[in-house]
This record gives sequence, C-alpha cells and structure tokens, in this order.
Amino acid sequence: MTTVVVPFRSNDPKRRLATLSEHDRVRLAEAMLADVLAAAAGVGRVLVVSPQAIALPEGVTHIPDPHRGQGAAVRAALDAAAAMEIG
Repeated sequence: MTTVVVPFRSNDPKRRLATLSEHDRVRLAEAMLADVLAAAAGVGRVLVVSPQAIALPEGVTHIPDPHRGQGAAVRAALDAAAAMEIG
C-alpha cells in the first residue's frame, strides 16, 4: 500500500514569512496542509507528523514528532507505516 508522509510544523509555521502576523502564518500553513491532504487522500494512506495532535480529516493518521528535525519526523512516520503493515 502506498503511504504519503506529511511533516507539518503546527507551531510557529512559515517563519520565513515573518512580515505576516503569526495568525496569518498559521492560517496559511493550515490551508496548505488541507490542500496537500486532499491531494494525497487519493494516493493511499496519509500520515501527518506534527508536534501536537491537530484536527485532521477522517482517515488521516497523526504521528507524534520526535523533535529531532524533519528527517527524524519522516523516519518516525515511515516506522509507523511499517508497523501498520505488520499489525
């Protein structure tokens, strides 16, 4: 089964857009996440790695971020996907 892994910074997102208010940066990040999840839903299982649980569409699984960078976040999701295949 195909698995799509989406790392998502749910706190202090889009820091490069510092000219926007934090509220607007959060709204932009959430809108972008919604678009990615809508596109990914047709591909296969979708896992979102984020520091805290966030509201996700049905069928999308949250994976806790291990807080060691984006590579570690993706690895956590891949490990979870492998465990789902076995279990």
